[in-house]
Amino acid sequence: MTALLSFFFLWLLPAIGGWKIFEKAGMPGWIALVPILNLFGVLRLLGRSYLWILAFIPPLTPFALFLAAVLVAWRFGRSSLFGAGLFFLPFVFVPLLGFSEARYLASGR
Repeated sequence: MTALLSFFFLWLLPAIGGWKIFEKAGMPGWIALVPILNLFGVLRLLGRSYLWILAFIPPLTPFALFLAAVLVAWRFGRSSLFGAGLFFLPFVFVPLLGFSEARYLASGR
């Protein structure tokens, strides 16, 4: 039972929310389900070069993911604090962003 709850909160909720986020940005939602491809999808959503994937090498990964979360929040007109929520509590904030009325802003801030 614990494994099922962990799967639900740690993977399924962020994946469903991510699907909606990608769809809001005019991208296929299924990108959220594919582990490495979703990073490239986030970079495309942010309008960054795919060379930014180098920022996700192991020593830099936490910083790059935090920065990406804040930039995603900005792209949807949310605050940096909301971006921190995307990073620290994705099972709450990713579905919240995906199913909210927030619209994708191509220019970010």
